[in-house]
Amino acid sequence: MASNLWEERLVQGKTEEVKFTLKLHPELAAKLNYIAEYYGRTRSAEIIWTLRQHVIAFEREFGKITEDAYNGI
Repeated sequence: MASNLWEERLVQGKTEEVKFTLKLHPELAAKLNYIAEYYGRTRSAEIIWTLRQHVIAFEREFGKITEDAYNGI
């Protein structure tokens, strides 16, 4: 397992990642595209950046989320 949430890990030459479908309201998707383009990111990269910021803020307020904690879910 990667030593932290942000490290990429190679598995058989490919980056290990979780993929899923996300349904968005068209206006939200359009605004997300606008923000992503403003910062020079793809929509996917903007979502990942935003989620990372959310996790950082959560951990700042409530403490670090350990691997034991999230593996138990």
